[in-house]
Amino acid sequence: MYIKDLIKGFKEEKNGIYSVCSSDVDVIIASLRQAQKDKSPLLVEATCNQVNQFGGYTGMKPADYRDFVFALADKVGFSKDKIILGGDHLGTQPFKSLKSSDAMNRAREMVKLFADAGFTKIHLDASVRCLDDHELSVDEFECQACERAAEMASVIEQTNNVNNISYIVGTEVPTPGGSLDNEEELKPTTAEEAEKTLKRSKDAFLKRKLNNGWQRVCGLVVQPGVEFSDTNIHSYDRLAATKLSSFLKDNPKLVYEAHSTDYQSQNNLKELVEDGFSILKVGPALTYAKRQAIFALGRIEKELIKESEQSHIEQVIDDAMVKNPSNWESHYHGTPEEIAQSRKYSYSDRLRYYWPNSKIQQSMIKLKKNLYQIVIPKTLIYEFLPNQYWAVREGLLPCNPDELINHQIMVELKRYSIACKLSN
Repeated sequence: MYIKDLIKGFKEEKNGIYSVCSSDVDVIIASLRQAQKDKSPLLVEATCNQVNQFGGYTGMKPADYRDFVFALADKVGFSKDKIILGGDHLGTQPFKSLKSSDAMNRAREMVKLFADAGFTKIHLDASVRCLDDHELSVDEFECQACERAAEMASVIEQTNNVNNISYIVGTEVPTPGGSLDNEEELKPTTAEEAEKTLKRSKDAFLKRKLNNGWQRVCGLVVQPGVEFSDTNIHSYDRLAATKLSSFLKDNPKLVYEAHSTDYQSQNNLKELVEDGFSILKVGPALTYAKRQAIFALGRIEKELIKESEQSHIEQVIDDAMVKNPSNWESHYHGTPEEIAQSRKYSYSDRLRYYWPNSKIQQSMIKLKKNLYQIVIPKTLIYEFLPNQYWAVREGLLPCNPDELINHQIMVELKRYSIACKLSN
């Protein structure tokens, strides 16, 4: 299945699809199971920081990520034909410390690997300034970003899989994984800015004689006025985005892609889809849900298992984060107490980078082993996992740690499924 086959229906039915931007095993399994339950396709995306020709922070190249997702689909019994693989923020982001010529050489190499591996939804993103771009004005750099996106498309256009490819373009792209600041006001992209970006992108494609490539552009990344940071959430304001939403009426083949929709309310998500933001990106909110369930299980463990045999999962995680602060120290600010709280509960969920840590994995094994070998009282499920309580009580959900974690992630996914009209 391909995103290009769904776009027309999005416009006509005012529905959409959510995009799971994650490399977390539990998140991918929960996403596959939610899509299986909804009888819907599943859009899964790898970011350029997670997956690239050097392995990214996951150690996976594009073909590795594809095989990773497909192996989990086989485990769940989900048809691989219903999986849409996407490459998110593909461009200069991982190479921004280099000069632009060197960064673009690496970006071209990266997008080719994604296309060759069967990724068919490609977000072309050159919106990050490289080492020698900082003297450019905002307007000059936006022009440059459009040119670089088209340059990456020219590489993809030479690949064997190009007829199945769909492009997402746009220069007003939120920071991957959440904002670094706490802006008091976040203004949506104006219709005039969206039109200017679209024209510049088209001109850059056609200048390279990528007429067919331009026909493959199906989405535009804009700022709808939603974002999250360490402690703040900017909620969607439909009224503020009215003109931006109306701009789509003159572009029948185009939808908006909304990044950083994590933690939006159910009604906000619904309104986003209705207003043409047909692709909702979500990532940290899903690993946050995983963390919620695991911390809850750790608290249940404290009630049932003697102290010397406990996993001490929360402490093990925090120790690992303190020992290696590189993934969170630039994101969390404040007093030592506030930073310690952010390590656990931040919307940015920088904790998600630490799940592969060997000591955390050992602690997780111990936590699950402890809880598998006992019967967890329903009263403790009611106390610490209220989202799962009624499903357990009614016999719809097995009361074991793996199913409880999976269900908590699916609770979050269900909100997106409802907003996109994939389920009731």
